[in-house]
Amino acid sequence: MPSNRRCTFCRQSETAVGKLISSPSDHPRAYICYECVAICNSIIAEDAKDRLNLNFIPHPLAVPFFTALQEWLYREDHGEDGSAALNEVRSFARSILRNASRQNSGGGESPCHTSR
Repeated sequence: MPSNRRCTFCRQSETAVGKLISSPSDHPRAYICYECVAICNSIIAEDAKDRLNLNFIPHPLAVPFFTALQEWLYREDHGEDGSAALNEVRSFARSILRNASRQNSGGGESPCHTSR
């Protein structure tokens, strides 16, 4: 007997997408294909990345630094020019190193020499 079930999300037939996953309840019965599951997982992962908690790093520039770093990596991964974001990352990194140096050595030079 041929199945007339369809993915509730993309409306493709079971014969077109292969196996469908069924909801646990009959009221209303819903189906989802593997492709839609993958799309949902990527949306959830993107939302989780956006809510990344950086409070574990006590420096006031930590959140802007990691935000700029994420922007640079995103642009690099998508073949875009990330030079502006990279310059922002470098600027925040220098500020963090300068502040750490002042706190650790009373204002001396940073143990991490950044000549760039």
